[in-house]
Amino acid sequence: MFNSFTRMRKEARGLQPFIPELPDMALEQIKALTGLEKIVKLSFNENPFGPSPKAVEAIREAASQLNLYPDAVANGLRDVLAQGYGLTKDHIVLSNGADEMIVLTAQAFLEEGDHVLIPFPTFGQYFASTILMGAVPEKVALNNFKVDIGNILSSLTPRSKLIFLCNPNNPTGTYLSKDELINLLENLPPEVLLVLDEAYGEYVEAPDYISGVSFLSAYPNVLVIRTFSKIYALAGARVGYALANPAIIQAINKVRPPFNLNALGQVAALASFCDREYILTAKAHNARVKKELYDFLQGHGLSFVPSETNFVLIDVGQDAIKLCSRLAEKGIMVRCGSAWGLDSYIRVSLGSVEDMAYFQDQLKKLINI
Repeated sequence: MFNSFTRMRKEARGLQPFIPELPDMALEQIKALTGLEKIVKLSFNENPFGPSPKAVEAIREAASQLNLYPDAVANGLRDVLAQGYGLTKDHIVLSNGADEMIVLTAQAFLEEGDHVLIPFPTFGQYFASTILMGAVPEKVALNNFKVDIGNILSSLTPRSKLIFLCNPNNPTGTYLSKDELINLLENLPPEVLLVLDEAYGEYVEAPDYISGVSFLSAYPNVLVIRTFSKIYALAGARVGYALANPAIIQAINKVRPPFNLNALGQVAALASFCDREYILTAKAHNARVKKELYDFLQGHGLSFVPSETNFVLIDVGQDAIKLCSRLAEKGIMVRCGSAWGLDSYIRVSLGSVEDMAYFQDQLKKLINI
C-alpha cells in the first residue's frame, strides 16, 4: 500500500496545509457560513477601492484571448516596471503573487542545513519555504515591535545564507529607516542574501523610508520583492515580482515554471502600474482612514503600534481570540494576534470609511469603552 506520509519529502512532513479559517475565506463563503449579509472584511489587508478602472478595462479586452498562452516571461510588464524603476528587464522577474516569489527564492538559493534569519513576528511564508528546502529558520526577536539590526547581526553564523526581512513589517506595520538599512547592509557579509519583502512599500509616508531598490547597484546581495496585491488592489490576480541584480534574477528563472503569471494578471498589473492617479488616491484614503482610527483608539485609551501600512496592530487588553470571535458574530473579520504570540492584539486592515465606522462602533460596544 502506498503511504503518502513516508513517501513524501521528509522536509514536508512537518508542514501544515493552508486551511482557511473564517477570516481567510472569500466574501461569499463567509456570508454563507455566518448567515450574515453584512460582512466587513478587515483581515487580509486588501485595498477597499477595488482595482483601477484601467485594470478592469485591460482585463475585459484581454479576456477574449484566453485560449492563448500568456507571455512566458511577461515582457510587456517587465518593460514598464524596468522603466518605472530605472532598471533593465534583466533586473526583474515576475511571479504568481509575492508568495510564489518567496518560494522561488528559497528553491534557488537554500540547501539542507543552511541558516536563515527571520525577524519575528512576521509573515509566515518565509518559514514554510525555508523548511521545505531543508534549511533552518531562526526567529530574530523584534525590539518594541520593530526589526532590530543589532539582533540580526549578532545572530549571523558561518552557515547563514539568507535573511527574510519584511519592510514595512507584517503584522507590526513598523519599518526600517534609510540609515538603519544602510547599517545592516554595511555590516552584512556579502555572501548573505538579504531579501526585502516590500509588499506594503507603496503605503509608506515616513520621509526616512527608502526602498531596497535604491541599493541594488551598490549591494549585489539584495533582492526586493513587491506585489500588486496591496495598494494596486489585484490580490485576486496574483501578481508579484522581484528586483535584483541580473545574476540573482537568472538563478530564480532557473527554478521558475514557464507561464507562471497568467495573461489577465499581466495586463491588469501593467495598467495599474501606469495609473498613478489611482495610486495617489488610494494612498490618501489610507492615510485619512488611519488617522481617524488613531484618533478613535487614542480617545478610548487603547494602545496600538503606529503603522506605515494599510493595517494597524491594536492591543485590546483582553483575550484576542474571544474578541475576534465576538466581532465575527457581528460580521467583522479581523486577524487575531495569537498566531504571532500577541495574545491581546488584533490586526485590523484599513477599509472603507463606512466599514471602519462600523468596526469602531462594534469594538466600542464589545470591550465597553
